[in-house]
Amino acid sequence: MAADRDLVRCLAPEFETTDDAIVDKFICFAQMRIKPGKFPTTINCSGYSELDLAVGYVAAHLLTKAAPPGSGSSTIPGGEVTQEKVGDLSRSYSSTAAGGSSTTDGGGAYNSTRYGREFLQMMKGLIITPMVIC
Repeated sequence: MAADRDLVRCLAPEFETTDDAIVDKFICFAQMRIKPGKFPTTINCSGYSELDLAVGYVAAHLLTKAAPPGSGSSTIPGGEVTQEKVGDLSRSYSSTAAGGSSTTDGGGAYNSTRYGREFLQMMKGLIITPMVIC
């Protein structure tokens, strides 16, 4: 099974009412961003492969970035909330380019949504570290 709108809506339920044609276009845009052979294509127990999941996360990320402000999407204004004050209401956000626990160094715009960060975590899982045997 390839990445489809059911997968995207499972990952990002806020797009449940988004027109099917729009979700399909963003799946296509996501597929164009992922190099062939980058992720395993073996189907797992969910009926999807790691490639499908990566495409789903990128599609959800792109949909979130394209969603109008206040639409309930998962865009983080400037990163995660790092400080909050109740009296006279104040809120501070981490920088999305700063790295740390909520962002991935070199992740760029993918750090701005939770779906982009999930995609970056998947990318980190593909890095093979050499094993030294003495």
